[in-house]
Amino acid sequence: MVTAGQARQRSLPASAVILAAAAAYGVFAVFALKHGQSFSAEIGNLIRSAWYTGHQVAPYTATDATGAMPLYFYLLGFWQQLVGLGDITGRALSIGFGVVAGILLFLVCLRMTANSVAAAAATFIFLATPATAYAFATATPAALVTTLHLAGLWLIV
Repeated sequence: MVTAGQARQRSLPASAVILAAAAAYGVFAVFALKHGQSFSAEIGNLIRSAWYTGHQVAPYTATDATGAMPLYFYLLGFWQQLVGLGDITGRALSIGFGVVAGILLFLVCLRMTANSVAAAAATFIFLATPATAYAFATATPAALVTTLHLAGLWLIV
């Protein structure tokens, strides 16, 4: 059993690691948000989301015979109706899902290990990786899918 003193000794390093992970993710995400070049899949997602929420096209029809699941496109479309159209707003939604994914990863690891430092280290490795931050800073379903998977893990552990 962990005493209160031992928990405090673990919480300070874990807090420092979590703050470092948040700072690294923030720096990488803002850099990708401002300087990342748009690519065809991202632009297609932005257009498709506007079509879906504007009821111009329905998924899985002859006009949009896509193999992609429409949940992300509907979320992105509703988000853009709230905050405005554009690649920056679409990327901001994905960055937000990345933050939620980091929180869920920390909670899953904490439940599995009962060690806040180990959970913080896993979160740091996850969020401070430039490739992860870039993938989560594009208007693609990557961050949403990761968040949903981690939410499922959190529910079963």
